[in-house]
Amino acid sequence: MDFNSPFVCYEYEVYPPSLCFHGGFYSLKTANNRSEIVAYTVDHGMGYRIYTASPLFLEKYSDVLPAWDVHEWYFKKDMIVWLESVFFYSFMHCSLAGVERCWFMKHVTIGNSNVFTVLPTGYHGFLGGFSDSIWVLLKSGSRVWPVRIIDNVFHDGWPKFVREHAWSPKLTIVFGAERKWIFEVFVLDENLEQIVYPWTITGRGLRNWHLPPG
Repeated sequence: MDFNSPFVCYEYEVYPPSLCFHGGFYSLKTANNRSEIVAYTVDHGMGYRIYTASPLFLEKYSDVLPAWDVHEWYFKKDMIVWLESVFFYSFMHCSLAGVERCWFMKHVTIGNSNVFTVLPTGYHGFLGGFSDSIWVLLKSGSRVWPVRIIDNVFHDGWPKFVREHAWSPKLTIVFGAERKWIFEVFVLDENLEQIVYPWTITGRGLRNWHLPPG
């Protein structure tokens, strides 16, 4: 199928009271605001809930996304892991390799999670032009965060990225790009030592990425 806009966020909607069962559905939105139902939930009472991937979604995007063995989950966190993989593979499908390699470091002093950061203008080559609004994917270990850049400033998705990395007031972020729209991100403490998170991948730390001199 023709798929040229990656998925960037998800939303949850509850079924209307007129239905005979309780639950809802998750939908994914693409960067151009197209929406697709991706999973359903059904409440079975006593806090018991099942999350199930949409068969129509799996069939429609079978040529874009890899095959998964598990399409049903009993915990939301496990389904979210799957949704993040959908984000990643959709960006990989729409992205381009071979745009050379680029790095930059950003020293951040954060008083709250709503403080935004500015992307250097030299990174426009990794964004596909000089659009006023574009989505990128920040990849940290095994997890990903779609983030919207408006007028060269991080916006939607950025506060969540900040919050989930439990940043202290002074940290350094290292961004690396090897494909359009996809950035590998490493977070350093005040001693410039890489911070290890539960999703950090062993053997794929900052020291393994062969940073350019200086």
